[in-house]
Amino acid sequence: MADREQITGKPLSRLFRELRQDKTLLKMKLLNGDLEHLTQISEIRQRNRNTYSLVDYPEGFQKILEPIEHRRIRFEFTAKDNIRYVFESEAEKYCQDVIWMQFP
Repeated sequence: MADREQITGKPLSRLFRELRQDKTLLKMKLLNGDLEHLTQISEIRQRNRNTYSLVDYPEGFQKILEPIEHRRIRFEFTAKDNIRYVFESEAEKYCQDVIWMQFP
């Protein structure tokens, strides 16, 4: 099994900016549901001293999220360095076809 390493701080911010600029596809899976979808980061925003990545979501996703109390989502992708990355985040809110995800 491969070693795990946690990325934080500036390297994490750099990686997310790169994902957005390169339009890297992310596999998005709702942890307490059946939805799996390919998406990408459309924006990175600051709000109330928190950083959020905004990701596109498929039609009908809002209806799936509404009844779920804990909206934890897993993302997987392979970056330019050919390393597979996995992170989980909570969906803070969703509007205008994007989900506001807490920065991991």
